[in-house]
Amino acid sequence: MGKHGGGHSGGHSGGHSGGHSGGHSGGHFSHGGFGHGHSYHHSTVIYTDRPHWHWRNRPRVWMSGCCCCFFVIAFILILSLAPHSSTSTVELAALETVLVNPSTLWYESVIVEQPQVNEVTSYKFASIPPYSSQTVEKNEQHPLNVDTNNYEYWAYRLVSGSSVKLSFNMKVNVYFYLIKGTSTFNSWKDGSSVSFEKQYFGTSFNLTYQTYGDEDDYYFIWDNTASGSYATGMAYFTINMKVYDISNPLETCGKLSCDMMLTKGSTECIIIMGMDSVQPDDVYQVTYTLSPRQSYYWTIFGVVLAIVVLIVAGVIVGMYLHFRRASQYYTDPATVPIVQAPIVTVVDPIPPPGYAPTAPPPVNPYYNT
Repeated sequence: MGKHGGGHSGGHSGGHSGGHSGGHSGGHFSHGGFGHGHSYHHSTVIYTDRPHWHWRNRPRVWMSGCCCCFFVIAFILILSLAPHSSTSTVELAALETVLVNPSTLWYESVIVEQPQVNEVTSYKFASIPPYSSQTVEKNEQHPLNVDTNNYEYWAYRLVSGSSVKLSFNMKVNVYFYLIKGTSTFNSWKDGSSVSFEKQYFGTSFNLTYQTYGDEDDYYFIWDNTASGSYATGMAYFTINMKVYDISNPLETCGKLSCDMMLTKGSTECIIIMGMDSVQPDDVYQVTYTLSPRQSYYWTIFGVVLAIVVLIVAGVIVGMYLHFRRASQYYTDPATVPIVQAPIVTVVDPIPPPGYAPTAPPPVNPYYNT
């Protein structure tokens, strides 16, 4: 590191060439205690800029995990948005209708199935047709026989703007409810609290009601949970039904199975109508299935998924290369940054004039007298 010894008189001139004889003859030694001269201690500190690694200090672990999570979430989201086949079953009385209006971008056809030919007829239109200027009037009467702790109902599928007039007479007090929508009706059956369009308690009641909103099923319910005895009576309905104008369809089908194709990007829709009948109790069951455009969906979202995969893969590869270079930088000695600390000089204090040690200095065994 540095040179120790080599006094002021002849040390530097002789250096090591004079050996210990020339060096120590004019020098003063502080480390060994051979005098009280000046001593210079030169030290150089070498250190590297290498960080202390810990798993908490490795952002690549967290960033890679975040990228993987992002990819998984994006993949699940794309799968969840994929259109699936959807099947529904409805019951239609005479001239009642169901409007099937799916997105033609995602669905390519509507498959309509019925147990008997021509019980229902399917119509395809370029767009939702208007209502007919003429209404269809139904006059029906139904006997009511409701056992204790039981209920009885009549249901009609009606479009907006239809009107219902109802009157009934019962032998005992019953609860009467009017419910809009099958899901609400099922919730009521399960015992859940629901909102009623109308409700009444008694033996007789007169009702006039106007339908609203989208076409829906309306349930007229007599609930015999209060009388404790068998409830009988009569219900009288007068219904003025609004119906769609079906005079100009693009396609008509009344077969057991009808596959009604939809033009992609159009506003085409399907209307299914129960055939006319003089028997009010006739109800026709029909099933329709929405068939998705799987190829179109995966063409669109497959490209999106591929872009997401490429971006995530690029980020992961970029982080891998970056931290690989960083790891080599900190482990290769040729690349470790070397920093030299400033030279620190420590000088022994000079004794004051007239100072004499209390003990003689030790004898130098190498000194030649």
